[in-house]
Amino acid sequence: MGSDGAGWVGKGLARKEDNRLLRGRGKFIDDIRLHDMLYLKFVRSPYAHARVTSLDTAAAEALPGVICTLTGAEIANQTNPFIEIGPDPFARIKDYPLAVSKVRYQGEPVAAVIATSPQIADDAAELVQVDYESLEVVVDGEESLERLRPASRGGRNKSSLARHLRIRRHRESVSRSGSHRAYRQDAFSPLFQHASRK
Repeated sequence: MGSDGAGWVGKGLARKEDNRLLRGRGKFIDDIRLHDMLYLKFVRSPYAHARVTSLDTAAAEALPGVICTLTGAEIANQTNPFIEIGPDPFARIKDYPLAVSKVRYQGEPVAAVIATSPQIADDAAELVQVDYESLEVVVDGEESLERLRPASRGGRNKSSLARHLRIRRHRESVSRSGSHRAYRQDAFSPLFQHASRK
């Protein structure tokens, strides 16, 4: 409710941000400049499912202005996987910020470059050499359940199904002839935004 007690629904509201945005005075993340600020660029996989056979960051590290590079193997040696909140086998999934030895969706980051400018970070990312061995992909939820394949993130379960929930709702319909009809609907909510076969 407004300060005068009247509702806001159906009324024009004065926008507070329009003046600065229309005058080109808006400030966004890319406009922020801080002292000794560094920039991050990810090297991402072009494959939906592939094994990383080799990864070489030497050329990127040699570029002037590059502070450092980071790979999934380095992260795995220095930290623990993300905490997975969910029932077993979901809790056994090992997930890191960067792919360690296998990518499981197109665009998954395999390396990171930190540099003194976004342009240098972009150039250095182009110098990172990654070789992949393409693997078969499964993009249909029902097909993945039929194959009873291991979980894509390394879990030990015999199925790609992480959790099965049964929700009951009372819904019945009586046709003109007086017979009752039952309804069934299957809904899929993927564990990840990708699907793959181990």
